[in-house]
Amino acid sequence: LKSWPYGLLSTSTHDTKRSEDVRQRLNAISELPNEWEACVNLWRETNRQSKRRIKGALAPSLNAEYYIYQTICGIFPPHPLKPKEWPPFLERLSACILKSLREARTETSWAHPDLRYEAAVKSFLLSILDQHGPFLKTFLPLQARLSQFGIWNSLSATLLKMGSCGVVDIYQGMELFRYLLMDPDNRRSVDLRSYAKLLSSIKRSISRSKDKVPLIKGWLQHPADGKIKLYLHWRSLNFRRDHKALFLEGDYHPLMASGRHAGHIVAFIRKRGSDLCLVAAARLFSTLAHESGELPIGSIVWGNTALIIPGALRFKQLKDLFTGEPVALHRQGAHRVILAAELFAHLPFALLQTG
Repeated sequence: LKSWPYGLLSTSTHDTKRSEDVRQRLNAISELPNEWEACVNLWRETNRQSKRRIKGALAPSLNAEYYIYQTICGIFPPHPLKPKEWPPFLERLSACILKSLREARTETSWAHPDLRYEAAVKSFLLSILDQHGPFLKTFLPLQARLSQFGIWNSLSATLLKMGSCGVVDIYQGMELFRYLLMDPDNRRSVDLRSYAKLLSSIKRSISRSKDKVPLIKGWLQHPADGKIKLYLHWRSLNFRRDHKALFLEGDYHPLMASGRHAGHIVAFIRKRGSDLCLVAAARLFSTLAHESGELPIGSIVWGNTALIIPGALRFKQLKDLFTGEPVALHRQGAHRVILAAELFAHLPFALLQTG
């Protein structure tokens, strides 16, 4: 804000090796280190029979094998693959792995390709992804959990980007959940007509609903179609357009939280004159989901956690941009606070506006 107020806010580009949704899914691995390590060790034993010996060493190498597990986890679709979807999925995956191996320049390279090693790696990949093989039986349950945490991560990151200082940039198609790898995978054409059709459907549903909350919660609970992420983009981008000076020139005030889950919230206020909004997003979802067994919303999850509002910031009432519901200020000792249970009553992210 001080030095580069019109800097680009981008979370995916034509050159990112993994799209924003892939990275947010892989970020969730760091929340389950023991479980992930145990699974990787199991997979290495299970898949040893799929390796080949090239020049006295097993192929793929342990490092390449680990990269393969991460990559499969990152791009595996949130819905079961149909038979006709398997060949293009495997081709995308194989092309990415080959490019990564050659760019790593350890066992093979662009200048001196080791075709035997590359063939062994591709054979390993196709073998472990046998739909009836042992690997997928243990892989898919963990991948499903990481996929869910990744979706929530993506929503929080998107909302924080929308509220931050700078100019928002959205790479092609990222208004929905897209699990893409490096060039050329991340440069595939986007069916913008289907996006426009989906957005029109969302607008119609919102306009016909007296109460937005059940509709929005349904999108959150079944997020594979991307409606919840597209809705987030639609509402927040329009709000940015209507409050351009607030986001390009407004002050930035980070907020502190208190209570048991204080570390699970990132929040700040943007302010320019009387124009003000509060941006808040939940994070580190595995702990929240483990303790409640539910979506990271409501009082069961958040308990006494609260956002502390600095005394210098004066406003009377706030309303959530996405649900349209008011969010109250409370007194907690010497502080004015917003209860996380009310802030995240329906969604794990919130953009509050005055009035």
